[in-house]
Amino acid sequence: QVEQTRRQMGLAPKSSQSSWKPNVAAVDTKERLWRETVARRKQEEAGRQRQAALEEQAARLLPTPAQLEAERLKEEQRKEAQRRAAEQEKMAARRALREAKIAAEEA
Repeated sequence: QVEQTRRQMGLAPKSSQSSWKPNVAAVDTKERLWRETVARRKQEEAGRQRQAALEEQAARLLPTPAQLEAERLKEEQRKEAQRRAAEQEKMAARRALREAKIAAEEA
């Protein structure tokens, strides 16, 4: 098992040759590729964690459907109250105009 692993890494002869030398370039390349793979995996995991944190933050900041519905109802009530106030103002103006006409006729 150890011998097979050493052979795969380029550290041991494939056959028992006495003039064998380790393939340093192959070992360096494999080590560099492994370090790059590990670094890439760490970056990907950090990116996933960042994304999850952003999504969690957005979920906290964005209103829930219930909040949106409550806000819509509140807005509707406000508009209705505004409309009623305008209606009452118009009626009061008409009443005042009518009273002014009556007062002018009496005078």
